[in-house]
Amino acid sequence: MYLLDTNILIYSGEPVYSAALFPYVTDPENVVSVISSIETLGYHKITTEQIQYFKSIFSIVVVLPIDEAVVGRAIQLANIIIFG
Repeated sequence: MYLLDTNILIYSGEPVYSAALFPYVTDPENVVSVISSIETLGYHKITTEQIQYFKSIFSIVVVLPIDEAVVGRAIQLANIIIFG
């Protein structure tokens, strides 16, 4: 199981990356945060085709709700990246 980042979702729809990333975004064992769905579907330049594509992805993978555990883990991961 992998927690997929928003960028992985977005890049999976790009022809140059789709072959490598499509297996991850279509694996029902993988998860995304609801924040990723907000970021992806809320993009102001998103096309109708992209909306359909991403909605199909969100119907396959598990979309995790926001709760204190998710927020806490995101902060921990961000601090690890920023501060090592």
